[in-house]
Amino acid sequence: LEAARHDFRRGIELNPDLPAPFHGMGLLEERVGDVARAEKSYREALKVDPGFGPARVNLGRILFARRDYDGAREQFLRLTEVAPRVLEGWTGLVESMLKLHREHDADDALDLAREKLGEQPALVLLVGRRLLRQGDAAAAIAALEPVTREGTPALRASALAWIAVARATRGEVEASQTAAKEALALDPQNGVARYAQEARTNLD
Repeated sequence: LEAARHDFRRGIELNPDLPAPFHGMGLLEERVGDVARAEKSYREALKVDPGFGPARVNLGRILFARRDYDGAREQFLRLTEVAPRVLEGWTGLVESMLKLHREHDADDALDLAREKLGEQPALVLLVGRRLLRQGDAAAAIAALEPVTREGTPALRASALAWIAVARATRGEVEASQTAAKEALALDPQNGVARYAQEARTNLD
């Protein structure tokens, strides 16, 4: 890792007007657990090139993880402006607005994302969550089920986890637990699936 750090520093010295070496340094710092230095590197990359999408994605993700949801919203909004075809900008923007309890703005952003990018699984997942939030658990399940067969394991796990919640609201306890178990098999760290399982445990 020290050799890689040396290479990135050398790259920054030789190419101070390119964002990639700064971004690479940020990735390295995150890998070793120094999030503060990673954030600084991502910000340096964006000073060089405000339109460099990967750095803005990672900066927004760091801010979201530390619950600076307004800061994350600002980064993801900027990303949708400079790189409107980057999916992470839209999903991050919607998630940040939901955390800020700006549901109407989140819904508008989601609809705009679907217009631009189509029915991407990550966007369909957000549609399912919106339907659940609106009290239509049956429609939420119908929207989410295709996502359980598409995308990354983490995305499939998220869809299964929200299905577990939706089924629980319908009183379908066993089906809810089955979905939660399947979600955790794909992603043991999924907090929504854990919540669904613990809700049943607390009732027993």
